[in-house]
Amino acid sequence: MAKGKRLIEKYKSLIDLFVIIVDARVPFSSIHNSFTEGLIDKNKSFLVFSKTDLADDSQTKKWIDYYNKKFNKVIECNLTDNNATTKNLGKEIDLYFKKNNIKRKQIMVLGVPNVGKSTMINSLAGRKVAKTGNKPSITRGVTWISTKSGFRIFDTPGILEPKIDSNRSAYNLAIVNSIKNDILNRDDIVEHLLTFLGNNYPKETLEFISETDDSILDDYIKIEESIMKKKNFVLKNNEPDYERLFIYILKSVSTGKFGKITFDNYEQFRKRPLNKK
Repeated sequence: MAKGKRLIEKYKSLIDLFVIIVDARVPFSSIHNSFTEGLIDKNKSFLVFSKTDLADDSQTKKWIDYYNKKFNKVIECNLTDNNATTKNLGKEIDLYFKKNNIKRKQIMVLGVPNVGKSTMINSLAGRKVAKTGNKPSITRGVTWISTKSGFRIFDTPGILEPKIDSNRSAYNLAIVNSIKNDILNRDDIVEHLLTFLGNNYPKETLEFISETDDSILDDYIKIEESIMKKKNFVLKNNEPDYERLFIYILKSVSTGKFGKITFDNYEQFRKRPLNKK
């Protein structure tokens, strides 16, 4: 973490545009520490919402309106459609360089682990130059990458904020796999997730667990029991298999089986301070 901050401080004078990527499902919790700690100039920074295909559209709109006041440009990107990603973000980058008469055209791409940074870089470069995967910290070290569009990308490791300021943010980052979920209590993660889904996305949750009685949503344990019964998640001694339950729920969330969900609820998070400046 400290190493990443030192890299930003060391190289930021060489950078003409910062591109910060957030996961649209956790757009507050996944904001990069370089912005929250005032390390970079917001006027030369783009914010990219990745994985918008997995996020709640109404929540995404609210968060984009919020961030539009804090960044030069906010851009939505569905990383499952790389052509659209390249055209949209690449076009905005070109316009920024032309508008500001920038010749050097050097970009720093920043993002916490698993927000789609490597996929974005590969898309902009027009070839596979960065490793991708659904695991925290796949990107290691720093690299300059040339693109066909004529600009250079400075890639950095995914770096989290030194201090996650609430349990809610920690759980949300674990749910989307931006921090290793084994550093938190798995039962607590599931309790947080199922309670949140029951309270904020009752219709989607009932459909996912194939239930019609919404009283089941009053207690996350009832939701667990419903899933384990339907999926036969039991051990040989007839005890509940919570390990399989945990893996199943997290995988279902990450692949959109629950529907389009935003875990950083705008109404719940908006009053918290974003940065020090």
